[in-house]
Amino acid sequence: MNKLETAYRRDEKVIRFLTFRLDKYAAEYAVKRRAVRKAKQEERAAQEAAQVEATPVVEEAPKAEDAPVAEA
Repeated sequence: MNKLETAYRRDEKVIRFLTFRLDKYAAEYAVKRRAVRKAKQEERAAQEAAQVEATPVVEEAPKAEDAPVAEA
């Protein structure tokens, strides 16, 4: 049995078949991984946009030197 396994592992056709099969699954995995990453990026962008919208706008108060002077 060991001799057969060794012979099959060295056979060029078997190596090509195994390589093709691995690439097929690797390609499927890569597509799924890209979709997950894109979803995470969109989620982060939505959270950042919501955070910016939720931040209240604070207007600066006029400085004391800009205030009108009361005449007595």
